[in-house]
Amino acid sequence: MSEDQETVRQEHIPMRVQLADLVESMIQARASATDQQQTGVSPSASQVDPENAARRAAAVWKKKANASKQQRDANSATIPGPLAEGALRILGKDKSSRWNVQRIRLENMRGNVVDPNFAAQRLVRITRSLDFANNSRVQGELRPEVIEKSKGGWVAQNMMGLLDFEPVILHAPHKPVPMALVNRRPFGTPGHTDIENPQAAAWLAGFRYAQRHVFIQSPTLNATPVKAAILACVRRGVRVELWLDLGFNDKSESMPFQGGTNEQVVSHLYKTLRQEGQGKEQLLEVYWYTGKDMDRPLNAVRKQRNCHVKFAAIDGRVGILGSGNQDTQSWFHSQEINVMVDSKQIISEWVTALRRNQSTHIYGRVDPSTGVWRGKRGDQRPDTGKDQPKSS
Repeated sequence: MSEDQETVRQEHIPMRVQLADLVESMIQARASATDQQQTGVSPSASQVDPENAARRAAAVWKKKANASKQQRDANSATIPGPLAEGALRILGKDKSSRWNVQRIRLENMRGNVVDPNFAAQRLVRITRSLDFANNSRVQGELRPEVIEKSKGGWVAQNMMGLLDFEPVILHAPHKPVPMALVNRRPFGTPGHTDIENPQAAAWLAGFRYAQRHVFIQSPTLNATPVKAAILACVRRGVRVELWLDLGFNDKSESMPFQGGTNEQVVSHLYKTLRQEGQGKEQLLEVYWYTGKDMDRPLNAVRKQRNCHVKFAAIDGRVGILGSGNQDTQSWFHSQEINVMVDSKQIISEWVTALRRNQSTHIYGRVDPSTGVWRGKRGDQRPDTGKDQPKSS
């Protein structure tokens, strides 16, 4: 093992703990402004109001950055290895930036043995801080009816402090969990015959053995096997929830043998269930992807609010995450890589992260009675990607 690789191995846990410390400092500074509102205690004159949260966070960082010049000089020749270097590159900080002081802190930990249990406990605290900060800004649980009464998506979410994206997840510590790669090799021959592969087996098994709920988010969905599996699931009383992109790759998906656009597929699924007269269409919940800062889905042709997540969750227990779409191309031809995980905790964290970073579940619901999105009031039209001409 090279010296650099050994450094990465030895510094993995300390690095995570130190970066977690930095996150915690920012989050606690931001959230402290709402502490009194959470507890119901009237703030005193010396306490900051919510508008000062950003300034408090900035003050924390300034204090950390203004370390003594002597300390920086003393450690300048022993800057840490590739792990810290890589982390700072990801953050867009070079060696000359004030973030250098944090690199020195990491360097000072080199050679120290960090108890893995200590690292796990620290990460749990950070996760709680993140959750507290998010909840405190919206004053407790986020109730959809509160958002619905607001004037619009942008105003509502800006008012309630929901525009802070949280794409990074600090997982709670957990024991080893079962997982498997469920991939497929490329298959260039025309036709829809290449169905015997781990990816297809995992997806179909999920639908077949689901007992309560199947959740799927995918840019596109039109493969014949998945359409049949959705209908079979709903018919036996399993709720199926689909988060899809409005207008994604419509030109390509409209070509012969590709399966149709998302709108065409959704309309057909609902029509089929309605014609059966069993009321099962209520168990099929379709949503168009809606950006976190939006109050309506935008057509993907605009290239402004698109989502490329490919994820499936079965009964909140088994999850499949990877490169595979639910379209004809991914089911029968493309090379795909996916991982299947059996863990209620991890799947819950993934689903929570999806919901935190979009407004699909709030504004994107398609009307089961028509298979068309009509908005919250029922009088809106789906975005076609073309601006309507202004009336004179």
